[in-house]
Amino acid sequence: MTTLVLNYSTSLLEATLSFFQNIVNALLLARQYQANHYAAKLLSDAEYKGKEYHRILSEMNEASRKHYGVK
Repeated sequence: MTTLVLNYSTSLLEATLSFFQNIVNALLLARQYQANHYAAKLLSDAEYKGKEYHRILSEMNEASRKHYGVK
């Protein structure tokens, strides 16, 4: 009986921890997208005279998705 309760408690704790980790990862990824937008805009203006913004942003966002494990 005690083992059953401990297993259930552990499983509940792991599920809760996983939930909060997913929230934190989503917040970090959103912040990274915002930073990518800002950096792509500056890079586009400085190096490409305002062109290539979408390509730069797309590449930066793809790298961020790979880093955070998002498909």
